[in-house]
Amino acid sequence: MNTKAIKEQLNTDDIITLLEALGAELREEHNDHLIFTSICHHLNADEHKAKLYYYINDSMFHCYSCGMHADIYSLIEEVWNLRDIEFYFGKIVNYITGTLGISKTEFNPKKNLSWRDDLRLFTNTKTMAKHAQIYPLSDLNRFVDKYPYSWIKEGISVDTMRKYHIGYYPLLDCTTIPILDKEGELLGIRGRFWREEDIELGKYRPIWTLEREYRLPTGNLLYGLYQNQDTIRETHEVKLFEGEKSVMQLDNILEKNNAVAMFGCNLSKMQLRQLIELEVERYVVCLDKWGSEEDKARWQKDIDKIVKMCKPYGEVIVVEDTGELDWKDSPSDKGKEVWEELYGRAKTHSK
Repeated sequence: MNTKAIKEQLNTDDIITLLEALGAELREEHNDHLIFTSICHHLNADEHKAKLYYYINDSMFHCYSCGMHADIYSLIEEVWNLRDIEFYFGKIVNYITGTLGISKTEFNPKKNLSWRDDLRLFTNTKTMAKHAQIYPLSDLNRFVDKYPYSWIKEGISVDTMRKYHIGYYPLLDCTTIPILDKEGELLGIRGRFWREEDIELGKYRPIWTLEREYRLPTGNLLYGLYQNQDTIRETHEVKLFEGEKSVMQLDNILEKNNAVAMFGCNLSKMQLRQLIELEVERYVVCLDKWGSEEDKARWQKDIDKIVKMCKPYGEVIVVEDTGELDWKDSPSDKGKEVWEELYGRAKTHSK
């Protein structure tokens, strides 16, 4: 049995068994999706929020906290990376088949298979586009031109918000953030929710209207890539931020913006592939500042993972706070002067 066949025969009970074996807790079970505690980005079980969704029809996981989008193989890779467990692809397959008692007579576990060889869907942008849900751009016309004053105070101009098609959806009381692919196709819409009861479910998450829900594979996309791809190709540099607001802030700081957002602190193989295609030679990692001194180790681990992925393809430098930022600030949050200081002191990461 090959790896594709193994994945295709997994039912919801199998997924629950595997996730519980990895330390996740099933919180909700619905007809089309399951909700687990998020084991993809925290070592401390007490910090796990129930933001890891498994979509049954797509056989895909999405974490609405860190932005990870993965199948079962990639999820196990994320969890084992986080726990510093040495692995190769065959070991992951062994783990799945051993846990579930599935025969794998046609699979050679000793062969160190490449993720690029076995998971082509996630390393080929044209193939990914065929599988992505594309929504009509005219859907954006239902939203009104109303911009959050708090964003303007944080250095995002109205002109910038118009450039990124920011809007407002009164029915949900949320600011709408359209996500476009490199070709300008609308692949989803995230909302920044403002009501306290909505924020408890997640400040940033996909929105829905009476007609449809705008789910999106954030792990396959880079926010701002459509708007900034020409500058990225021209400068051969990309600045990697966690969130959408940072990309928009850079629009008002830089004369030419070459920033994108990863929807979290992880860079996926699909996201990296899109940057390689733009001939990037310099990767500038700009993660949010850690939330506490105890959290700094996790921040460093996230940095090291991104550096390891990008280093074969170019120079990697890391923007790190030296006292100017508050807890959880983005390097762009304090304005142009602080950004220029942080960027000017950024050093090539040697790990």
